[in-house]
Amino acid sequence: YLENKVQSKRQISILYRTRKVAFARKVDVGTLKPITGLETLSRDERTEKYGSKFIDQILYGAQLDLIYTLESAEDTDLMELAAELKGRIGFGPLSVEFQASFEQEEGSTSSRYSLSIEAMASGINFSVPSNPSFDATNQLIKDFNNAYDKMLEKVGQGESVAESHVASQFSPVAFALSPIDEYLGSKLDLAESARFDDKMKSLSTSYYHALFVKSQLSKIAEDQKELYGRDPKTRVEVFGPYKDMVIAVQEELDLKIDECLEFRKKSMREIVGTSAKVPSRYANEDVLAGLNGAAYIPSPVSIQGALFDELYYQGFAIPKYAVDDSSDSYLIPWMGGKLRRDDDRSVVASAYTPGDLVLLAMEEISSGAGHKYLKYGDQVFFQVSALDYRWLKRDSSTNNTMSKDYLSESDNTNSGLLYQWNVRSVVGKAVTPDPKVGQCVKYGDVIFLNNHGMWMHKGLGLGSGGHPHPNVDTVKDGFETSRLQWKVRSTTEGDLDPAGGQCIQILSKIYLQCNEEKNLWVTGGRSVDIEVVFQQVVLSASAGNIEVVLDEKYYEGQNLSYMEWIVRKEAGDGMRDAGFFCPADSAKGRWKPLQLTPPLDRPLVYVGINRTFDFPPRVWVQTETWEDSVTASITGGFQFGGVYIPWIGAKDREDSVRKVLHNITEMDMNVETTGQAWQFVYDISDACTR
Repeated sequence: YLENKVQSKRQISILYRTRKVAFARKVDVGTLKPITGLETLSRDERTEKYGSKFIDQILYGAQLDLIYTLESAEDTDLMELAAELKGRIGFGPLSVEFQASFEQEEGSTSSRYSLSIEAMASGINFSVPSNPSFDATNQLIKDFNNAYDKMLEKVGQGESVAESHVASQFSPVAFALSPIDEYLGSKLDLAESARFDDKMKSLSTSYYHALFVKSQLSKIAEDQKELYGRDPKTRVEVFGPYKDMVIAVQEELDLKIDECLEFRKKSMREIVGTSAKVPSRYANEDVLAGLNGAAYIPSPVSIQGALFDELYYQGFAIPKYAVDDSSDSYLIPWMGGKLRRDDDRSVVASAYTPGDLVLLAMEEISSGAGHKYLKYGDQVFFQVSALDYRWLKRDSSTNNTMSKDYLSESDNTNSGLLYQWNVRSVVGKAVTPDPKVGQCVKYGDVIFLNNHGMWMHKGLGLGSGGHPHPNVDTVKDGFETSRLQWKVRSTTEGDLDPAGGQCIQILSKIYLQCNEEKNLWVTGGRSVDIEVVFQQVVLSASAGNIEVVLDEKYYEGQNLSYMEWIVRKEAGDGMRDAGFFCPADSAKGRWKPLQLTPPLDRPLVYVGINRTFDFPPRVWVQTETWEDSVTASITGGFQFGGVYIPWIGAKDREDSVRKVLHNITEMDMNVETTGQAWQFVYDISDACTR
């Protein structure tokens, strides 16, 4: 019963009860007589045999119970829905927005939420429907109250309800208790009885709390198993530690239940005795909240090494020792949860794993600063950096790729679609959401490029000019996905990307390296149109014979702009510098020793932007967009001493950087200090200067 009624991330029940008491029949205490031998029994014997109380009155009337059960198909916060539901019970109707939550969504076979209602009435002749609608229950409440009032109207003038002919139509709805000791004349026994009642109430609280919490954990753990148990990796790595923690806590709750039952076995005198301590409630409320998905972790929140200032966490959590065998007992975010802002409690990010939560929070905070990242699942255009009016296109007649003029074909809807590329982290049906959808694509990531069901791949063989060219091939089960993989790079130099791990910003210039043969790069705008292979990947089905041409690794002195591709959300007007203001694409931090300057022999601190080139390109403009990109390159993670520094202390870093960027006027200032003074400097590389 408890598991069906407890609150979880997917279910919450609300009980509405109206109880009408028409009259009470009370025992005539003057007729009470002790049972023979009762006074000869000790307190313990008497309590053990007859208990400590007896029913001294029964209340008659009518009662209506309505149980509203809200359920969700996925983990969510039902409290807001429950609050609105409570506010409308007996008043109604529900708002249009509320009702829309329970309607079937477009493209889905079910609604996101469901509401079921149980109705039960007793005491008067009143019928209730099975699973009534919400509006019907509001009418039920009115009809029930009216039916009860009409029953009372049948009571004759001057007679009581209990003496009237309608009394028999009411049923018992409650009873009252009175202590036996009150009628045995012992003031000491009466005081002990009160003390006994007090301790038993405390015992009841501890006992039923343990029962309830154990049932609640079982219900929630079962919901989470359904969510995380489908994928073997998440079942082991994410759900596994949570499940182990649930089992450990339930064993502790079993011990608490046994402790309560053992206490109840004591005699009344032992319980009343001052040495008998009532078992306390299960004390580890923080752990319970974490396992139930109701944990609160204040700012700053640390998630997998990333530190978020001015944000707090709500959701599932487990003790740190549950995942690293340490002795640390503080809670860490685990499984599903949300990051909210301290100031207005607005949701910054919500995810089902800590890793996804970090990535989504970083992107949301960064996008709030004004810049945009390339994300998995995005549809984008790739424009050739070397020439105007050239974009990467799939040739529908040959299924090769070309660098063509999008604007000359954009009026043709079908041709325009051939320029749009879906960036994905896995190969699969194009209509299936990418598992990393919404997460930023980083330099060094291996991606797949899809154009409406056709996948770009390297192919085999050589074509004209000695460039790689495919052989005739048929796609079958076991198609080598390595031929479909492209590594996103910020440079063609070296094996390790200096910007590795940083999110790629829209309008960045990137290189696409063949992941299977590292010396091959996607190239466009040279003497002939670029050709890259596409292949439709469908399991257990064959596709056409596909060709491919790729440029080999650049030779000494080659213009690298032929291998550069500008990432765009919109195609633009054809000019390579359209909307493009040399966004910063990587950052390196270093400590710079400050020299002493006369006449005060104090360190001279320079604050501002120090340009390392004399003649910036015409597209270099210090705009808000450029400032945002600089901030993104630093707060999104930067290099320091050859080590990648992730999203740690990002809020402080962003405030510090923006303060400098917003100061158009550069300034020098002497600072008073002892010993060697140092200044932290960021070296920013942008897409124009490299």
